[in-house]
Amino acid sequence: MTEQITQTIHQKVAENPSIMPRNLARELQISEGEVIRALPEHMRLEAPVADFISIWETMTGWEKVTFYAETPGAIIEISGQLPMGRPGHGMYNLMDKNFPLGGHLLLENIASIWLVSKPVFNLESHSVQFFDGSGRPCFGVYLGRDATRAIIPSVKDGYRKLWTQYGGNKETEQ
Repeated sequence: MTEQITQTIHQKVAENPSIMPRNLARELQISEGEVIRALPEHMRLEAPVADFISIWETMTGWEKVTFYAETPGAIIEISGQLPMGRPGHGMYNLMDKNFPLGGHLLLENIASIWLVSKPVFNLESHSVQFFDGSGRPCFGVYLGRDATRAIIPSVKDGYRKLWTQYGGNKETEQ
C-alpha cells in the first residue's frame, strides 16, 4: 500500500471518524483489510492468527456481542453470547445448541485478525475483525450494547484486556 493511500485514509477518517471501512475500500479500490491496516494506530491493533482459539474463547466470556458477517446478498447480525467451539477439519465448529450462533468458521481462510476501535454511526464502537488472505472480511465480533446503546462496561473491560494483551498501550476510549 502506498503512503498516499494511507494519508488519504487518515484524512478521510479525520474528516468523518464514522466512515465505514467497506465504503473507503470501494472508493479507493482496495480491500477492506488494507483499509483497516492503514487506519491510524490508535484505531487498530493486529493479533496473531495463531491465537484465534484463545481470542474466540476470551470473547465467549463476554456477556453480549454482535457477530457480523456479510455476503453478496445479506448482512447478518446475531446478538448474544458466543458459543464455545472446537477445531476440526480446518474449521472451528460451533456446535453448542444453547446459543443462537452455530455453524463452522473456516480457520484455514483467516489470514489476519484486527482489534478495531473506531466509531460506527457516530457511536463508540470496538470490534474484533477477521480477514482472509485477500483482505476480504470473513466475519467480525462487535462489543455488545445495553438498552441506551452504550457499550456494556464489562464487555469493554474484556476488550481492553485483549487490546493490552496484544501490545496496545492506550485506553480504547473514543
